[in-house]
Amino acid sequence: MRRSLFVCLVSAIAVSACDTSLPFEPKDGDLPFPKSVVEGTGTVSELKVRRSAWLTIGPRSYRVEEQLYCFCGFGEPNPAVLEVKSAQITRAWDRRTGAQFAASGNQSKTIERLFDFAIERAEAGEQIRVSYDALFGYPAVLTIGMPEVDAGVTYVLANLQVNSAGMSSY
Repeated sequence: MRRSLFVCLVSAIAVSACDTSLPFEPKDGDLPFPKSVVEGTGTVSELKVRRSAWLTIGPRSYRVEEQLYCFCGFGEPNPAVLEVKSAQITRAWDRRTGAQFAASGNQSKTIERLFDFAIERAEAGEQIRVSYDALFGYPAVLTIGMPEVDAGVTYVLANLQVNSAGMSSY
């Protein structure tokens, strides 16, 4: 009994001392966590309001850099640069090497699909932590579940570039 209490106490202290915002060791070329953000609550209603605002005033054509942090078997280049037109990924490439790839849509996500995914998971009862880009209002850092205990995923989006005339002028 005393040993198990001791183990619980030591575990609790170790967990509380850890920074659980990023349970992964950063590598060269990783996206930096955005600094100009507004903390959200991660509730279904907030996510729906933010998604509606994005669909109303957000750009239809944009380029965004995206990185996924998880313990899942991520099969696409990570981090990636995504070009999006009308909520569809039209072009994607590896941020580190520049090599193009066909985004499956299951792992790399447009901002619109990322909102949808967060709402689906929140409605299913998953824990959602979100910080929104202060200028455009998209999820700049979105954590679904608890990656710090191998049970979730964190998306980081950065360097949004808006192009209303199409992607060719980037």
